[in-house]
Amino acid sequence: MENSLKEKFSHFRLLITGYWNQDTESPEKGLTELLENSKQGLTNILSEMKEFLDNNLMTDQEKETFIKESAHIDLPEPNLDWLKAVARQIEEHLNS
Repeated sequence: MENSLKEKFSHFRLLITGYWNQDTESPEKGLTELLENSKQGLTNILSEMKEFLDNNLMTDQEKETFIKESAHIDLPEPNLDWLKAVARQIEEHLNS
């Protein structure tokens, strides 16, 4: 992955690391903590997720690797499908 893409998504990497790290009991617990953000916070997070997921400059394999390297716990495989499911859950939470 190009350095410019690493830089572009450096904040998103920190987001993944912040909610899915060695202190997180499970991927589900990380999502629960993430959903405790304010509506505006979740809107911003969802925007970053969608920008990452919709990025055409990275292959799906590069996105998988990025997610795997960013999280400090084991996430459900494939990581890209997991992240898409998280984005859907955030959308559902915002619309409820």
